[in-house]
Amino acid sequence: MTFDATAKATLNQLIMMLFPAQAAPERFIIEHIWRDRRYVGEYDDKVAVWRGWSANLHHIDPAYRTVFIDAVPNRLAPSQREKLFGASFANAIAELDHFVVAFVLDFPKDAHDTILAEGFMPRVMSRVLHACIVVDAEKFLTQSARHWATETARLVHLQQRLSNRADNPPRKTSNR
Repeated sequence: MTFDATAKATLNQLIMMLFPAQAAPERFIIEHIWRDRRYVGEYDDKVAVWRGWSANLHHIDPAYRTVFIDAVPNRLAPSQREKLFGASFANAIAELDHFVVAFVLDFPKDAHDTILAEGFMPRVMSRVLHACIVVDAEKFLTQSARHWATETARLVHLQQRLSNRADNPPRKTSNR
């Protein structure tokens, strides 16, 4: 299977796991491309590109947010990776030529150790963290969509648990 097929199948399976009564889960899955140097960096005077698929679960249930799965060529200099993503994330991708990252947004900064303890990778953003599954691109393709959907469901459940804290209420989100 290709990255696109595996990512879409993963999100489809995820929606069916979280919302078993949901008909036609594929209608919530869209393609996206990240091209903002502040978030994905630049190399050789070009803005890096993260491309992938997302599912805005908020359209199904307002208590949920968007889940993203991106394929990323690892072309940034190590110092730029650490500056943009934080040391933990930069170390996780240090030896990978290409990686896949599944992630959810907007964890409070003090959730760093909790995200690690749950087996996920925190990605530092300006005021928040993203919780991520980071894997070599080839490994992503060798596992089933059901496997990745199960792992991604754990990620979504962590987001739900930490988002319900009084200091981090759920926010309305979009697919972008």
